[in-house]
Amino acid sequence: NTFDTIFCLEQHVEDHHLYSLNYLHFGDPKIWYGVPGSHASAFEDAMKKHLPDLFEEVPNLLNDLVTQLSPSILKSEGVPVYRTVQHSGEFVITFPRGYHSGFNCGFNCAEAVNVAPVDWLMHGLNAVELYSLQRRKTSLSHDKLLFGSSLEAIRALAELTLHGKETPKNLKWKSVCGKDGVLTKAFKVMIHHSPL
Repeated sequence: NTFDTIFCLEQHVEDHHLYSLNYLHFGDPKIWYGVPGSHASAFEDAMKKHLPDLFEEVPNLLNDLVTQLSPSILKSEGVPVYRTVQHSGEFVITFPRGYHSGFNCGFNCAEAVNVAPVDWLMHGLNAVELYSLQRRKTSLSHDKLLFGSSLEAIRALAELTLHGKETPKNLKWKSVCGKDGVLTKAFKVMIHHSPL
């Protein structure tokens, strides 16, 4: 491999712990390695254990996209590591706080985008709290996304309740707004953590 074939050899998470959609249009495959978001803390602990001098010099090393440990070392520390090969015409989705890395096997054309579906809102709140502890600037306004989602939900619920329009969109918003809905939970957590 040459430097040009590496798309991101460093293990990292997406900014704000967003999802990412990665599509390979054509060309040679990509090799991906991933650690589930549920094991992010174990991954971070393993990195600090095996690279203590680097973390002493740069405490926020994991935010700088410069670190890589062998999957076998991570597995020996109890961190699950998964591998997949992405071919032309295929998507790879990375999940919130899921560390991932990989490389291109040659020339290809791919594109990636970060997305924030409603179920991401709680992950986004966790990212905001973590960024605050790390004194790291946020890359987007979580509050603005939360309020925007709420406005969409209000419109959909009004259409459903007042006009009886049971469209898939309206029913989706209804499902995230109930007592245990994602949107409701995100609002409760935001209010709980807001300084008043």
